[in-house]
Amino acid sequence: MIYGISKTSIRDKIVFKGGTALSKVYFPLNWRISEDLDFTIIGSATIKELSDAIIKEIPELVLKGSDGIKVEYRDHHENNAFLRLRLAIEGPITRHNTRIEITREDIIGPYNLMPVPKDYDYTSFSINTYSLENILAEKLRSMIERDKIRDYYDTWRLLKEESIDLESTVSLFNKKCKSKGITYRNISQILPENIKDILQPYYEGELLRLTVTPTVPLDTILHELSQKLSPMFSD
Repeated sequence: MIYGISKTSIRDKIVFKGGTALSKVYFPLNWRISEDLDFTIIGSATIKELSDAIIKEIPELVLKGSDGIKVEYRDHHENNAFLRLRLAIEGPITRHNTRIEITREDIIGPYNLMPVPKDYDYTSFSINTYSLENILAEKLRSMIERDKIRDYYDTWRLLKEESIDLESTVSLFNKKCKSKGITYRNISQILPENIKDILQPYYEGELLRLTVTPTVPLDTILHELSQKLSPMFSD
């Protein structure tokens, strides 16, 4: 599916982000399972333009670029700033659904044309993708907006990457909060006292199913997050 998007007429009008960007572009085969595709619009492309291109172009592009993989359009929801499409993917062995979400919001922070590692059965290609700092900053903002175990897990994993510029991440986080009218006050917005109780059911019912290798206890994830995030936001 990512291959198909990278070959469409809208490839330069959207930028890849989120958990699937981590699992397919930056850490292939070494991240949690993530299939839904998240993008932000670059420039002034309309939702209709994006929707039409995906529905009309992707099935043929994927079929031609793969070993007989078929893509079928299922349904979509859209407004002026948001597009969600549901597509069915049928390969030689398996069949599953995937979701593409495209949002219109301010592009804050860097993105680059990134090669997708050739760990999959298709020709080499590249796709516009947010930097790791940019993805991490959005994950941190998301932890204020919602309580999703995958955001906490991804943030915990990203903070172990020594190459990430934490000062740049905090700056991007503040700008992204401001762009959505979110006021950051203190770390308790990200790690409230009851966060373990909120996340525990999803840790057991969702995260353990999505991780390829055994992960650590939720207590450890939250403790290490606190140790990493507190100095980052000490000012």
